Amino acid sequence: MEKRIKKLLNISFIWLIFLPIFLYAVDGEIRTSISNYAYSEYSFVFVAFLTFAGSMLIVDGCKDDLFTRNKWYSIILGLSLIGVAITPHKDFSILHYSFAGIFFIGSLFAMILFSSPKQRLLKMFLGLIIIISMLGHFAFNWYSLLVAEWIGMLPIIINYTGENNNKLD
Repeated sequence: MEKRIKKLLNISFIWLIFLPIFLYAVDGEIRTSISNYAYSEYSFVFVAFLTFAGSMLIVDGCKDDLFTRNKWYSIILGLSLIGVAITPHKDFSILHYSFAGIFFIGSLFAMILFSSPKQRLLKMFLGLIIIISMLGHFAFNWYSLLVAEWIGMLPIIINYTGENNNKLD
């Protein structure tokens, strides 16, 4: 069972890497953000992908003994990702952006705070990529929010995939 859960977690993380490409392929339009696909004809695909990924993060937090594994933060991050999916940004902007902020900022802090001292520098580098990706959009307007989200998700996905495969702690 543990091998199946690990495989499912790997699949969900890989899906997130290709999420913008898949949403574009389904919708036929490049939108301003990943969340804007909630307003496409195929919004159910957006909701399904993020809900599945959020559910897998929750499973990651619960798959072993919650109190000895110390991955309670995965449950919060998974719930926040589901929150992003079910609160479209134009209709529930405060909730949506709060959930998105919890996901990105929470992932950044969890990655760094819950790493071993040996891997902390690597995790800080991954966290820096998240910060630069968001600054590139919000502070400098270098690219769309879709690109910022995509770049920001990559270190998170690398971290979770590495942890899931016992390559990172």
